[in-house]
Amino acid sequence: MAGSVILVPLDFTEVNKSMVKIADEWAQRAGDTLYFLHVVDDLTNRQIVSDVENVFGTRDALVVENLKEQIEEFIYPLHVRSPYQCMIRQGKVYLEILEAYKEYNARLITMAAHEHTILGRMFMGSNTDYVLHHSTCPVYVHKENSNWENKIIVPVDYTEVNKSVIQMANEWALHTNAELYFIYVSEINVHSIHDPTAGEMVFSGQSISLNEDEEERLYKIISGEESQLNDFITSQQVTAKFKLFQEFGKPYLKIMELQQEERAGLIIMAAHSHTLSERMFIGSNSDYLLHHAHCPIYIHKDINIDRTYPSLHTQTTNQEIDSTLYL
Repeated sequence: MAGSVILVPLDFTEVNKSMVKIADEWAQRAGDTLYFLHVVDDLTNRQIVSDVENVFGTRDALVVENLKEQIEEFIYPLHVRSPYQCMIRQGKVYLEILEAYKEYNARLITMAAHEHTILGRMFMGSNTDYVLHHSTCPVYVHKENSNWENKIIVPVDYTEVNKSVIQMANEWALHTNAELYFIYVSEINVHSIHDPTAGEMVFSGQSISLNEDEEERLYKIISGEESQLNDFITSQQVTAKFKLFQEFGKPYLKIMELQQEERAGLIIMAAHSHTLSERMFIGSNSDYLLHHAHCPIYIHKDINIDRTYPSLHTQTTNQEIDSTLYL
């Protein structure tokens, strides 16, 4: 759907710069408008209750003007070519992002993960986490790294929404000349291999010894899974370059291993269903990868969106001050 809104929250950190460039490329291809949003907790310890000009004192007006100038100064060197608007809101960051998303019917929200912790995790703050779980549009979580390669990892789970993810990933790969890496991870049930009459066996992730018959049965399972994966991807008529990977184990660990080995520049995953509170459910595998993977992650949510994709390289009352700019 051309002419839509891409919501881009900004906090003026370095990682925001590459995120803005990607959002701009995306918007140019789709004919979208970028809405840059900066949220402050409290301008001068005063609650905004009506029109800015009538409520703000001199000091407040200067704060607002300064914030507007900061946004424009931050964006200008990035040579944004899409039409955009700059907005300032006051309140809880995640609530204001969600309010802006609903108000402008944004088709995509981009968020940034900022830094590594001492454990080597890419930190994804509570604002990103909350928006991911409560918005119903796709969310792109940007993570900065100069060692990415033009490869896209797409986990496969054979669900209906997975089919739309594969189609989107295929088009994205064609636009950016990326290679797709489809991976299916089976959490193998050891009891399906071992003869239950041989006695109870507890499996907790450790290596297990298999006899000849068990090895043959495991080989048949693997062969069957590989055949199913190949048939499924073939049925989706993928036209971009791709490779298939069949693994056994914990899905999030195997996906992370593949991303690290191939230095893939993007993971595309799906949020599968709505809860009673209209939240899009993000499973434990996606949640783990969002917090631990060192590449960007696109969380697809099953709504109609225009499929034009960016390159891999590159409670208070709301008051806002908009400035529409065309560079």
